[in-house]
Amino acid sequence: MNKDANWLPEPVETMIMTYLKERTAVRETDLLEKIRQRYSKLSSQQFIKALIKLEIWGKIRVTTNRRGQRSIMPTGR
Repeated sequence: MNKDANWLPEPVETMIMTYLKERTAVRETDLLEKIRQRYSKLSSQQFIKALIKLEIWGKIRVTTNRRGQRSIMPTGR
């Protein structure tokens, strides 16, 4: 078995920012689905942790609508 099979091809934060680069906003579920197309073993916990880091770093903003769905948008910094 390949030991490197569990390693991400690139940091999740980089994958997220690359996807958001040309978008104004995206739903959290759509973003997770898109990232999982590149790395199917990504857990929800890893994804949320990456979102929290990016929000703390000031790279993204996360908002929640009335239905409880979260939207992620780059801050433009």
